[in-house]
Parts: sequence; C-alpha cells; structure tokens
Amino acid sequence: MKLLLRPVLITFLAVLFVTLTGFTQTATVSTDLLDYPPGSTAIITGTGWQPGETVTLQVLHTVGDSLGTDPQYHQPFTAIADGSGNVSSSWYVPNDGDALGATFILKATGGSSGLYAECFFTDGAAKITAIAVTSTQSTPVTYGTVISVTYNIILTPSSDNSAGNTTLSLTGTAIPTGTTAIFSNGSGPLVGNVVSLPANSSATISITLTITNNATTTPAGTTSAITVRASSSPNQTSNPFTYIVNQRTLIITAPTIAPKIYDGLATSGTVTVGTLSGFVGTQTVTA
Repeated sequence: MKLLLRPVLITFLAVLFVTLTGFTQTATVSTDLLDYPPGSTAIITGTGWQPGETVTLQVLHTVGDSLGTDPQYHQPFTAIADGSGNVSSSWYVPNDGDALGATFILKATGGSSGLYAECFFTDGAAKITAIAVTSTQSTPVTYGTVISVTYNIILTPSSDNSAGNTTLSLTGTAIPTGTTAIFSNGSGPLVGNVVSLPANSSATISITLTITNNATTTPAGTTSAITVRASSSPNQTSNPFTYIVNQRTLIITAPTIAPKIYDGLATSGTVTVGTLSGFVGTQTVTA
C-alpha cells in the first residue's frame, strides 16, 4: 500500500508545484523616464506577459478626474506581447490641457492572462522665468539661394528648480513654406527640442535657432512676429523676431542694333537680341 501511494504523492506534488508556479508569474510595465517635459514621448516597455496576448495600456491622472481636461490622450490602447512575453509601446505627453505638473499612473492588463502591472511618472513643471531672442537675422537671404540664418536665444531657469527639462517650439506667426527650423546648443541639435535644466541654478542657457530656406518653395517676403515658447509652469514666450527673404534681381542684357545708313538697297541691319538671366530652376518670364 505504501509503495503504491509514493508515486501518486510525488506526481500530485509535481502538478501542484507547476500550478503554483503559473500563478506566481509576475508582469511588469515601466517607462524610460520618471519625468517628461510637455510634448515629449514616453517609451513604454513590459515583461512577463503571456506570449501573444493583447495587453491593454492606459495612462490616467492620479489626482482629480482621471481623464483630466484632455481625455483624448487618456483612452486605452494596446500592445501585443512577443514570444518572450515582452511588450513595447509609447505615449505622447500632452503639450496642452492639464498635463503640466501632473502625476500619472500607467496601468497594464493582460487580456488572456489577467495579469496586471502599473507604474508612475510625472510631467514635471520645469521652471523658466524668461526666454529672449537676443539677435536679429544673422545674414540676408535671397530667393533662389539656400542660406541658413541663426538667432541667439537666452533661457533663464528658476533658481529653485529641481533638475528637469523644457521643450522649445516656434509660436506666433508661422515661418514661411519650405523653411526648416533647428534648435541647438554647444553639443549639437536638440533631440526633440528638449533643453536640460540644472537643479537650483538661474545661470542662463544659450540656444541657437537655425532657419534654412528652400531655393524654390520659400517665397520672398517678410515674416514678422515669430516667437519661441519654452514649456514651463507657466509657459514662457520670447519677444517677437523677423525672418526676411529678399527678392531676387534678374539680370538684363540689353539688345543692340548695329547702325545702318539708308542707301536705298534692300539690305538689313544687324540686331542682337537681349537676354534675361537669373531665373531659379525652370522658371521663365513671358512677354
């Protein structure tokens, strides 16, 4: 009797161990940063999910109305777990509404496994007390010629800042068609136009804005009242500045007519046709 019970007992314990192991599976979800500036993107990753299952993700406010004043950003979305049970996705951190300074919870639920995980992150309110465009257009721009011009920008952080970020964007009047704008510092172009702010320092930060035209699609003209905004609490906007594309001058070579003394003979004078040059691309002038 005892000899028969031993294999049965061993089999039962093995099944029980496997069952308990299945129930202790742990899923995780996390973001690549703990704090994000407005207008940035949170990268989401997770582990321990059932391979192939649909994981539902949702980002909600932790205080007040969970959907906030911009509910379109807080709807559920999904990611599919790969063969190793890993998931990846992203979430746009709103640049409007009531996201600035908020704390969010990211919830993740497995559609097949029922597993649940969560994590928290913030849309920290980096403090900028002033932003100023301190120079005019660095060089003239003429229609038809690609030229990059620069403007100097000075940011002044708050001295009571915790370390954080601010995001720069062009506001006011839109820059002309075909132009591109790049913000950079001494290390090169800013990724996502994000500027890192040190903790407890009001030392000014120098930024360069470079605007480059397109030879054929950027029209000649003056664009006034362009501004730069720095995300903060509240947002700070610079003084307006102007971008000018000058008209292109066409070069005219005048026609010439050789003098002829009328002598009653049927001979003709010599006429050299004038030319008009300086066109851009395939442009022409019709008389």
